Formats: sequence, C-alpha cells, structure tokens
Amino acid sequence: FFAFAAGLKKSRLAMSTIAGTYEPCKSPYQVMGGRFLLEAPKALRARILQFAETKLQEDLSTYTKPDWKPWAGKIGDAEIIEEKPATPVLMLRLTSTLPFKGSPFNVTAVTYGHHTKAKYFPDTVLKYEMVARVSDHCDLMKSISAPALGGFISSREFFDVVCNYRCKNTGTYMTYGTAVPDEAYELAPASKDRIVGRDLQSFFFHRQVPGDSEHTFVEYSFCSDPCGGLPKWALSRALGPTMKNYAANMRKMLTAFPTLEALMRESPEAAG
Repeated sequence: FFAFAAGLKKSRLAMSTIAGTYEPCKSPYQVMGGRFLLEAPKALRARILQFAETKLQEDLSTYTKPDWKPWAGKIGDAEIIEEKPATPVLMLRLTSTLPFKGSPFNVTAVTYGHHTKAKYFPDTVLKYEMVARVSDHCDLMKSISAPALGGFISSREFFDVVCNYRCKNTGTYMTYGTAVPDEAYELAPASKDRIVGRDLQSFFFHRQVPGDSEHTFVEYSFCSDPCGGLPKWALSRALGPTMKNYAANMRKMLTAFPTLEALMRESPEAAG
C-alpha cells in the first residue's frame, strides 16, 4: 500500500511553488484497487488530464497569493478559517492548529473519495461515485451533497476530476479537484430532478507535523458554485459550517480507520 508515490511516470506537470515541487502520485482509490463505473475513452482521458493540469496551474497561482483574510464567521479553537477576497463565488480555507492522527499518506488515503466515506460525512456528502480513471494520479468522481440550512439548499450533484500530488521536498500530499470539462458530463449524466453544481476549485494539503511522522496538519479550501439561483447570503451561511463539519468528520473517520490498511480490512466496500 505504501508504493503511493512510486513507479509513476512524470506527467506534464511539475509544480514549483513556495512550498516546494509537487509531482504526481497514485490515486488512493487506485492504490486500494477500487472499481470504477466505466472506462472513459483514451482520447477523452487525455483531454481531461490536459484540462485539469492547465487549470491547476491557474488555480494554484490564485491560491498561493498571500491575500487571504480572516473570515467574519465564528472560528473555533482547533481551526482557522480564512476568506479569499474578490472571488466570483465565496472561497474559504481552513487550516488546522491541532494535528490530525495519522501520517500524511494515511490522512490523504483514508479521507479520499470512496464508498465508505459518505457514512462519516452525512452532514456534507450523501454519496460518492467513482466514475472513471483518468490517469494513475487522477480520477473522475461524482458526489451528492447533503441538504443545508434546514433544507433551504437542496442536494446538488458535483462531477469532478480529482488529482493527487506529493511534494518531493517536504513529503506533503496535495489533492486538487475541479469540475470536469463540459464534454465529460456525457459520461455520467445527472438525474433530471437534481441540480448540478460546479466545484470551481478545491485544495487539500496534508503536512507532517515536524518531528512526528504519525501526526498531520491539514489545510483545505472549497470554492463551489451550487447553481440553482441561490442568493449569496445562503452560500455564505452554509459554507462556514460545512468547512468546520468536514474537519470534524475527518477526525472521526481517522479514529475509525487510522491507516489505509485498516480501512481496506474493516470496510472492504470502500473499493466499490
């Protein structure tokens, strides 16, 4: 299970950032031998990969710009929430101040999108579907969001390309997701009665606590357009609790499954 970053050919992307150089590493779902709903055509996979890598470069440039500011909502003791200014849709970032139990590898792998995860995230996600493999490090993933604000915001369906990287300087794992290009929606059309939202960008960084290989600092950001004509105040009111609930659910899941081996042993349905 720990050949997570080994044996992969380098993709066209080698990201040099202020944090170091990130290179592709194998998708956790593929590491566990997960089954996909379908096999996407080779030419389409290549176009999706090119789309994701190009957009990642653009989004990472925005993400790393040091203009984050404290979010106006309530901030707890274990996390810091910040807002990225001047974005068309609200973008929030959560940074943990209390470490998560587990190595960066295991935190990444256990909390990656798979069939068991939804059981531990009932207030944010109702269902995950692993649609297709794009490359060794990228997957096509569907998620159905849980209703929010007492049902005022109904469930949305999101269809994303999700890619995985590891910093060769620090060992930090990064997962990036964004809505698939328009041509990919034909692979797995949404139900006619469900609103389709768009994840504009999401980042997860899992960094080892200095001197402690079994604890990890977590940082993640969400920027999603729920579509459906929602007023801005509704998204703002819903996203803050979602950010905090997601962290709490991660901690619960890592308590149940501290390693990928434990997940695969105790919850084999995770692989589909």
